[in-house]
Amino acid sequence: MNDIPLTIRLPSELNLQLATASKFLGLTKTNLLRATIHHDLARDGENLRFTAPVSGKKHRLVFNVNRLTFEILENISARHGQTMNAVIVAVAMLAVELSATWLRSVSE
Repeated sequence: MNDIPLTIRLPSELNLQLATASKFLGLTKTNLLRATIHHDLARDGENLRFTAPVSGKKHRLVFNVNRLTFEILENISARHGQTMNAVIVAVAMLAVELSATWLRSVSE
């Protein structure tokens, strides 16, 4: 399968949180995003929270996805009337939230 490159602009603080979560889990940022997409969005995408665009410094990330992942993102984008970038920012927020919850549960 051919990869489809998506250039994403993440708020710098979110990028740092995503990097920290992925490091603790032993994953790359993009693998953590993919896992969140396939585990939590393939069903319905109702766990996403969209926020107003954040001004300030952004981190650019090239996110290569396969056709299936692209179609999931495309469907969520159309269903919520959001840009692909907004969907992936929401995915990153969800990935950080779920990772933090899981990490807290295993450390107790």
